[in-house]
Amino acid sequence: MFVEAHELLDNTGSAAWDIVVVGAGIAGLSVAQGLSNGRLRVLVLESGGFDGRDDAAELLSGASNREDYPLIGSRARVFGGTSTLWSGACIPLDAADFQKRAWVPLSGWPISADELQPYYAPAARVFGHAGWTGDAPRLSASPLNQGGLHARPVFTSAPLNVGERQREWIARSDRMACCLGANVTGLDVDETGRNVRGVVFHDRMGRQHTVAAQAVVLATGGIEAPRLLLAVDRAAPGGLGNVRRFTGRCYMDHPLLSVGILPIGSQWRAFLPYTNGWTECDVRTVGTIGLCAETRQKHGLLDLHLRSYRYSHLEDRADIIAWKEAASEAGALRGLGPVLRHHGMSSLPTVMSYASWHLWNKTIARSRFEHVRFLAFAEQEPDPDNRITLGQKRDRYGLPLPHLHLTESAQFHDSVSRSCAVLAGVFAASGFPGARMGPEQVRHIAHYGGHGLHHMGATRMSEDAGTGTVDRNCRVHGTANLFVAGSSVFPTGGAANPTLAISALAFRLADHLELQLRSVTA
Repeated sequence: MFVEAHELLDNTGSAAWDIVVVGAGIAGLSVAQGLSNGRLRVLVLESGGFDGRDDAAELLSGASNREDYPLIGSRARVFGGTSTLWSGACIPLDAADFQKRAWVPLSGWPISADELQPYYAPAARVFGHAGWTGDAPRLSASPLNQGGLHARPVFTSAPLNVGERQREWIARSDRMACCLGANVTGLDVDETGRNVRGVVFHDRMGRQHTVAAQAVVLATGGIEAPRLLLAVDRAAPGGLGNVRRFTGRCYMDHPLLSVGILPIGSQWRAFLPYTNGWTECDVRTVGTIGLCAETRQKHGLLDLHLRSYRYSHLEDRADIIAWKEAASEAGALRGLGPVLRHHGMSSLPTVMSYASWHLWNKTIARSRFEHVRFLAFAEQEPDPDNRITLGQKRDRYGLPLPHLHLTESAQFHDSVSRSCAVLAGVFAASGFPGARMGPEQVRHIAHYGGHGLHHMGATRMSEDAGTGTVDRNCRVHGTANLFVAGSSVFPTGGAANPTLAISALAFRLADHLELQLRSVTA
């Protein structure tokens, strides 16, 4: 059932639940789905409703050393969470992402890739891909999946908003309730700091409520989860799970970098699975290209995967660069005037030729193209200095707003540079010579880059509290019944969009909670 926060007790008749999940985004809804066939009574608390709220910007605000990092635009307080904002890309983590790498400090997960593997199938169903197996035969025989290259499939969620798929079964459930308009502001912790007795929230009218629970799961996203843990400092100085002051540290994202242009000549068909993709089990799938784990180990590289896009050699020209910049601000036709005034009427045929090429390649999937450009999803190593802390400002409910400090290290930039050099050589050996690789080689298309906005690592999984916040079962160190679901538990982030792994980890957590609490509620 669904209920508004101020009507929770009237409609459910109970102030106590087996499990309270905070957040109805991808992680929270996956935990709920994983628990849906059991006997546990589950309450999901969601700050928003079915549509975005006008006051969400204030509740999502914060500060950062990066002016270009959108703390508000990358998150959503709404049923469905950030799946209402994303592009829908789903890809499993590499097996190597879970392993200890000597050249990556703090690398290595407490769980193996094999332990997560069984949960990718139910996670894929969350995203509308019931037949997903992880295999992509058309990529396995590709020339871009040999000689040191590793190709992987990325499938697209359908629908993008996972809340649309989850809404009906929650409405019908007699053991599951989703409480909308519940702004969680704290946790009710006993005097020892080990046991969470319940969750404190405010309804839309500002009234405070507390619901009791046998276990609590924070599924509030990679920024809000550490924020809440740090803010609960009455029973645990410095915050819950922060015995060794590691909560909030090792925040990671995937910087998106334009890193290369590759001439492909007559071999354009080899790139169709990587530029246009294909439909499999009624879901769009596209390939992504990276270096294999053995090559990365040989050269001591962080992971980096390339998304491929059609490119015209005309885009190298100064007049086309100027027109694209002007068109992005004023529109195609309005942007043409300044370009012609500056570069002369002789530029008009070139602009029209490029515009025609662009339109043709956007509308005709199997039209011929002779170049591709690469956008890299680059792995950041876990750096304790990249972190979430509590700022001086507070939201309307008195909760300190987060502050993000994020930089890209010398190791990161060195790894990107050397990865590009290795990729150029591997492409040449695979029959694609002439690559222009490295951000410095393609500055005119740098504007395609940005941030992946994948909020990872700030409540990282670790064997002990010395290097993280949660254990291998996502339980917060030093507590008995508080858990975190989401990409903030990732010890390392690899170069894959994290969403599929977020859901898989949430299903794994649901299994753990079912086993842990079954005897208590029997």
